Amino acid sequence: MRVKPRIFKSIAAFFMPLIICFIYLLIRGSFNLYLPDSYNNDCLFYYKLVEGIVNGGIKGFFGFNESSALIGGFAAWNPAVVMPWVIFGFIFRWGYLSVFFCNVLLFSVALAAFTYLTDLSVKKLVSIGVMLLLFPSIPIHLLNALPEAVVTSFVILYLGFAVRECKSGKTPVAAFDDEKEDILIGKSISRKNKAAFIVDMVGMLACSFYLTLCRPYMILLFILPVYFVLKQVKNGKALKVKTEALQSRKTGIMEKKTAILWLAVCCAVICLSLITYFVTNHFFTAAYFEPLFNMDILKMFLHGNFSEGFWMSVSVSKRMLSGIGNYIGDAFSFGFTAGTHYVITIVCTLILLVQIFNKKNKSLRPVYFLYILTSVLLFPAIILFLQKVNEGGRHVWFLAVIGIILVSLSEWDVRGIASKAVIAVLLLAFVVRGGLYPTDYDVPFRQEGSEEKIAFWKDTFEKEGMMPAGEKGYDNTIIWVYYDHDDTGKMVVTDYNSLYAVPAGMGISCCMPEYVLPNIDSLKSRYIATDTRGRVAKALEEEGLTPLAVRGELAVYKLR
Repeated sequence: MRVKPRIFKSIAAFFMPLIICFIYLLIRGSFNLYLPDSYNNDCLFYYKLVEGIVNGGIKGFFGFNESSALIGGFAAWNPAVVMPWVIFGFIFRWGYLSVFFCNVLLFSVALAAFTYLTDLSVKKLVSIGVMLLLFPSIPIHLLNALPEAVVTSFVILYLGFAVRECKSGKTPVAAFDDEKEDILIGKSISRKNKAAFIVDMVGMLACSFYLTLCRPYMILLFILPVYFVLKQVKNGKALKVKTEALQSRKTGIMEKKTAILWLAVCCAVICLSLITYFVTNHFFTAAYFEPLFNMDILKMFLHGNFSEGFWMSVSVSKRMLSGIGNYIGDAFSFGFTAGTHYVITIVCTLILLVQIFNKKNKSLRPVYFLYILTSVLLFPAIILFLQKVNEGGRHVWFLAVIGIILVSLSEWDVRGIASKAVIAVLLLAFVVRGGLYPTDYDVPFRQEGSEEKIAFWKDTFEKEGMMPAGEKGYDNTIIWVYYDHDDTGKMVVTDYNSLYAVPAGMGISCCMPEYVLPNIDSLKSRYIATDTRGRVAKALEEEGLTPLAVRGELAVYKLR
């Protein structure tokens, strides 16, 4: 009888993300989504990579400046990030709306699985729903071709296995008594818990493996599986002491040999995830314009230059903390999206640190600890090594979402109510200050003339015969000049969204004008797209080239 309400709650959780997105779009006054009007150029790379795979394979180069591009590579991202989209594309086809449906579906399944695994009470489920509804960044990320939605969905699924294992920890030991009948009941419960333990361990290890490929710092998620194995050994010893007069030595939850086997499995999966990460990065990713992580500070310490390393750390920290502080100030001024991520993550970390000492939430302490540890380690990594405030805000997003969920799981005592109230007030403050209308990037609503523009370029490329040939190479690659400068020195940004019209399977090499101009006579790619007002367009014309077509400020040339 207990299963039925759990299923109903899971179904309700499944539809929650869809309802949240519907309400957000209703408030914004439009349901007309169109990916080629995206405000984030990373979406172009992600979309075209998946489109190429689904439509027979990538035939050109994806990368940054031709010197670092790869044939059939995945630009600067590990291919694991786009695999859920690829699978979705193979099953349902891949189009401009596919990524939105896939993100919402993944998030919905993860939330439903989390609800089922943890058997959430109605109060806590409603609390999660309300909190997520008050966080506009949820629909903004779900309705974009950005991998954060995929990563966070798998973290929520991981969390479901972890929370269930936390809650089931006491059951076998508490079930045994000195009476034989109770021992038999205990055996039954123990067997049930063993099956659940195996499912939880496999689930956590699988999620941890995948997430480590997507984000290497997610290796921290392997901490909980190891902890739960050791905890089972401890509970098994306690159970054996309690029943040794009536039970054999095999009564315990987990024998020593089994524990060693599980620990060996954990270590093997950890090693495999690291090996797979480095192998896929080596063979399937291209170097970015500059290193994604600045390791100068670490190199100084490794070479014994402790004084220089320390003062560089201080300098970088001051600059980054100032930048994060400005983003946080913007969040309270006009709901700046990245700033809200930092604020919510910091506040949730502090709240969960307090909740660790709340006896009513004792069972969830391991999960709280892992969240706090990840937050405490990720912030210094963003400050000292990533050194990009906005990019850091994207990486912190999953912590903001998970923090909201964990705070919602707290009991309805004074501390729990106060914790929920603090987060709710913060979210409401951001919404009131303008959080519904993000200033960094937004949901891609269809703009006037966009569909006609894409149709124009598709027709142009079709007439040109710009279709990926059988062989892979630069003949199937188009250069996208990232930006340029006009005659007055003013920066002009190339209309990258028009490149959604490039035939499926063609590669895109994003190049800087500083690379294109000196190498204009030796560029390898067959095509190049640039702004008509920039220096590159003028240099191409001086070479005697005429564009295949021009629309707006975008011109596409055939180099050979």
